[in-house]
Amino acid sequence: MATQLCHCTYYICALKNQHMYPMRHIFFLLFMGLMPLICLAQEENCLIKIDERDPFDSLRTVATEGVGVGFLIPSLFEEEDGPKLIDEATLLPLYSETDSMRIVFLTFLVPEYHYEVIGRGVNVKILTDSSEVIGLYNVPDEGVFDDSSNMRVYQHTCLVPMDVYYKLTYNKIAAIRINYRDSEHTIMMNEQQGERLRHLMRCLGQSVGFWPLKP
Repeated sequence: MATQLCHCTYYICALKNQHMYPMRHIFFLLFMGLMPLICLAQEENCLIKIDERDPFDSLRTVATEGVGVGFLIPSLFEEEDGPKLIDEATLLPLYSETDSMRIVFLTFLVPEYHYEVIGRGVNVKILTDSSEVIGLYNVPDEGVFDDSSNMRVYQHTCLVPMDVYYKLTYNKIAAIRINYRDSEHTIMMNEQQGERLRHLMRCLGQSVGFWPLKP
């Protein structure tokens, strides 16, 4: 997206300045020649937390940092001035590669106040800023107790098909819905959170060589 914006800026400026003086034209060309490097640097501001390969089976795992999403909610951990505030959820993009397979995952770490039951299937849905609802296949999880919040944290590890991955490098996630057996949890994301997650999805693809798409 940043690269596309740079190209658009180039063409708009060129149309507006068809009658530049020679010296101004030279400075313009020099500046526009640096624009792709500036735009690339914006996407290179990535923080890859894990990039390792298992020596036994050649499994490569790449993960970015996580991003907290939703509201700050009161946990069940009491501090001197009241309940400790925590993120409603944390999202973690992950990539796994073997000799024959390349897979992108999006992991949702969600603290819940009550014990929840969730099965295997398309029970995690995301809403993008283009109003598209996308269902993600989720691996069931019974949750683990987190003593820093005194809550049970559920890890929803969702398979992200490649066509969905590329959508998430251009569209931002606006909301998430998790369908448990007896309840549902909807998490609203603000503009900054959506922008941060989109940036991390791009970083993940850039680190393994399939983003941006090359003609």
